[in-house]
Amino acid sequence: VRTRLGRVRALIGAPSILLAVVVLLVALVVFGADLGTLERQLTLCWGMLALTHLGLTVTAGRISRQAAGTAARWVWGGICIAGLLYAVGDLVQLGLLAAGPVELSTALGGPVQNALVLVGTAVPLGAVLLLTPVAGRRPRRPRARLALDVVIVSIAATVFGAYLTLPGSGVASPFVWLGLLIGPGLFLSVVLGVVSISRSAFPPMSLPAGAVLVVAATLEAAAQAGTAVLVRADRAAWNLGLTVVASAVLLAASGVQRAIPQSERPVRRGPRRSLVALVPYLALLATFGLLVRVLLTQVSGVRHWAVVVGALISGLLVAIRQVVVISDNGHLVDELDTRVEELHQLLAERDRLAVALRHEATHDPLTGLANRALLGTSLDGALTRLGARSGTLTLMIIDLDSFKSVNDSFGHAAGDAVLCAVGRRLRGCVRDEDVVARLGGDEFAVLVENLSEDDSELAKRIARILREPIALAEGTVDAAASVGVVTTDDPARSAESLLRAADLAMYEAKRSRRPLLDEGLTVEL
Repeated sequence: VRTRLGRVRALIGAPSILLAVVVLLVALVVFGADLGTLERQLTLCWGMLALTHLGLTVTAGRISRQAAGTAARWVWGGICIAGLLYAVGDLVQLGLLAAGPVELSTALGGPVQNALVLVGTAVPLGAVLLLTPVAGRRPRRPRARLALDVVIVSIAATVFGAYLTLPGSGVASPFVWLGLLIGPGLFLSVVLGVVSISRSAFPPMSLPAGAVLVVAATLEAAAQAGTAVLVRADRAAWNLGLTVVASAVLLAASGVQRAIPQSERPVRRGPRRSLVALVPYLALLATFGLLVRVLLTQVSGVRHWAVVVGALISGLLVAIRQVVVISDNGHLVDELDTRVEELHQLLAERDRLAVALRHEATHDPLTGLANRALLGTSLDGALTRLGARSGTLTLMIIDLDSFKSVNDSFGHAAGDAVLCAVGRRLRGCVRDEDVVARLGGDEFAVLVENLSEDDSELAKRIARILREPIALAEGTVDAAASVGVVTTDDPARSAESLLRAADLAMYEAKRSRRPLLDEGLTVEL
């Protein structure tokens, strides 16, 4: 809940989102209600577009500089460049309006502005194509497929735009075709590219920012495609408003990304592969439908229609066959993803089990201390390090003096509690890197490398701490101990000889009835 509230506060306080909201509200009021003259609406439109695109440039640039991954830096860097080029085009349009009256078609988007929009939109789209998720050993194939999908969608959208906007006769200028390409074609390609790259393991944007960006590109495509229709219907203000709204939503997408950045962990998200792969085929089917509509008014004669119908049926069957193959492949890939995820879970469970088994094999189950096997391994490692550099090695064997009486008087549960308390006290007497082990029964060991104090002083401190009473539910017991100490700087000694020497020193201390709390017994090797 706190995380969600923090995100909401970050969204509300983001400057780019606040600017986007203000621009959006102004556009809805002014252009939706068709307030003011067309000249003033044009000036307001290009002014607000320049403002939002400059804001997009700044915000996207910050995101690119602070992004952790290469994909995010490239994509948001491309969006930053696109925003800058858009803003330059907007300022050019403002300059044309200030210089004097211009034709409505130029006022809505002149050649320079169209060219800058084309280049600006192509930059992030190119970054998306270069960063398409790669699988296997052939990285060019996924990128080539996405590039072909982009071309197919662009052609289909451009064809629809031409059918809706171009006159029935005459030749259209290159600038008209440029506007058609920029309009629905390129921006719908951006939608396809964003949706495609959102399925990568490390997507360049968060899911909310990607969704808002898709909405912005879709709105811009609708604005570009509907320009001629709205102008003919005397609704040029609505077209201006839709363009401003699309730019405001684009600015909001960058603000959402700043407020809710993507996780640095790999994620699994996005639509199924089969659904994304169907997009170019849907574009092809839509183009076929438009072709049929045109042919109904242009083609006459049975021979002509036989050829046309045969070509259409063949193309449709090929498209349907590909759709079926893609659907089957999509199901197989989804099933494979499920199996891979299950395998990852099984491997993770295996690793956790292996760690648990290794811990059980090397640690005492009661106290959690190292066992005899781990102590032997640690001794071997310490002796190896001792041979590589000068130093000392100290091994202590600790045996409780009256542990049997604890079991006899209070029971084995109390004895286990005493052993655990002794283990904690021993652990608190040494450094984190030192080894404390339970050898079995009431016998413990401490291994210290390069002891910073005199070994007899450490032994006395251990014996003193162990003599402090231990409170149990059944009463209070003393855990006095005998401590045998062996210290060496000879790396040729074996672990067995050190254990034997420390064990002998401990038994000598016990036999002499002189626990190291009083005098201590140390064997120097």
